Amino acid sequence: MKWLIYGILASVLFGLWGLFDKLTSFQNPFASNFIIFLSATILSLVMLLATVGKIKYSRNGMLAGLFAGIANFFVLYALVQNQLILVLPFVSMASVVFFLI
Repeated sequence: MKWLIYGILASVLFGLWGLFDKLTSFQNPFASNFIIFLSATILSLVMLLATVGKIKYSRNGMLAGLFAGIANFFVLYALVQNQLILVLPFVSMASVVFFLI
């Protein structure tokens, strides 16, 4: 039953990230999202260190989250530079690469 609490907490936090991501799109999205991701990373590291040995972690899952965050930075940076039309086709190809791997 503990997994349900973690799942609900992850859903709520992901929803809050989406909300703040949308709210910052009217300002400088790159700088605002950097602050959001930095605080989320620090909070995640604190939670990770607090549960070491209690929960099994997937190295691949953590790498997936890390790469998703890095990809989001590049997409937002392209948005700020008005180059999103050049970056978006490559981002859309990510699902094809996933299935090919």
